[in-house]
Amino acid sequence: MRISLQWVVLGGTSILATGFMVYLMCKLAAFEGHRSEEAAKKAAVQKAEVSSKKEAPELLDPEEKSKFSQINLHRFLLQLQRTSQPARRDLILNRIRKRAAEFEPHLLDILVDQHDPLVVPAIVVAEALDLKSTALGLMLLTNSDRNPVRIAAISAKEVVDPWGDNHLEEFLRETDPEFLLATIKIVTQRYRRPVKELIALLRHPKSAVRKTAAEAMPPLASGAALEELCRIAEKSKGREAWAAVHAIGRPYYSERAEACLIGLLESPDKMVRRTALQALGNKKVRIERFRPILAVIRDEARPLRERVEGFAALERTRSVSAAKLREVVPTLHPMLQFQGARCLAAAGDRMAIRVLIDLLDTKESKTVSRNHRSYVRAEAHQLLVEIAAADLGKESDRWQRWYRENPIVTPKRFRRAAPRAW
Repeated sequence: MRISLQWVVLGGTSILATGFMVYLMCKLAAFEGHRSEEAAKKAAVQKAEVSSKKEAPELLDPEEKSKFSQINLHRFLLQLQRTSQPARRDLILNRIRKRAAEFEPHLLDILVDQHDPLVVPAIVVAEALDLKSTALGLMLLTNSDRNPVRIAAISAKEVVDPWGDNHLEEFLRETDPEFLLATIKIVTQRYRRPVKELIALLRHPKSAVRKTAAEAMPPLASGAALEELCRIAEKSKGREAWAAVHAIGRPYYSERAEACLIGLLESPDKMVRRTALQALGNKKVRIERFRPILAVIRDEARPLRERVEGFAALERTRSVSAAKLREVVPTLHPMLQFQGARCLAAAGDRMAIRVLIDLLDTKESKTVSRNHRSYVRAEAHQLLVEIAAADLGKESDRWQRWYRENPIVTPKRFRRAAPRAW
């Protein structure tokens, strides 16, 4: 009886488990069927959407289709106007590019009206898509009374259809600084540049225009333009003269330019003299007439900063032999000794190390201010660390010992540039 009851219980349990499994399988089958049905519905909807997108334009008449395109273009232009993120901007331009043929007539309509609120982003699109058909509209927009429109138009027109030389010369006679800067940017990309107009801009009241015009000057080995620049530098005063010196000092060597800059070392204007020394150093070729620079360095009546600029020019161009520098350096102000040590190092002379070690003991005096003392000691220490590839501290004793123990160590041109502000 007991065995029969156990079999009954086991049989009942088996029947229940089988029933539960059948129930689960039915539920799973129903779920799979429902999911397949949902996927089929979704695919049908997507197919219908694609079909409607393809067929919708066919259902519109030409006038409605044009209006639809115009609305889309305006939406893209508004997005372009509002974004400041380059990635977002590129995305919008790519979307417009894909429908360029559709949008082109509406872009032309916007470019006709300088007061259209979307004219600037429309100019940006014309430039990005390089639409040749917009060239005339862009040229007319350079006469706009809205400066942002003029600046955008002159740059876009250069991409779409490059300006002629006569147009650029005319633009360089304008007075608006921002428009002039946009024009000079175009000029710098040309091989042939309007030198006469650029020279005239050296008198412009805005320093950004003067500086950009000077940098846009082509390399002048000789000729009337170089002579005119030399005349302006010699005869003019203030910012106009400084800009002329900057233009002469472009990184290009010519004997006449060097002679002009050397002559300017006797200018009554200290800024002209300093700018001339900087220009001589910027040429990065050996200065043939270096003796006037040595005279500047020795001249105690000249400002200390000017004399330092003289050494900086000699260092960058490696124009003076170590033998001549050894005669000059020991008797100078510590600031000048430091710059002289840099020149000696560039020439590979071990005396540079000895001078730098001595500068670690610089004391404050009537001619040496606290700032000069701090500057010289800190900078000398940094250069010694670079030479030795080790930091022996800021006291001279340990460096003296190291100097005696390493007689073959020879300095080279320093990686660390000479600071210009002190």
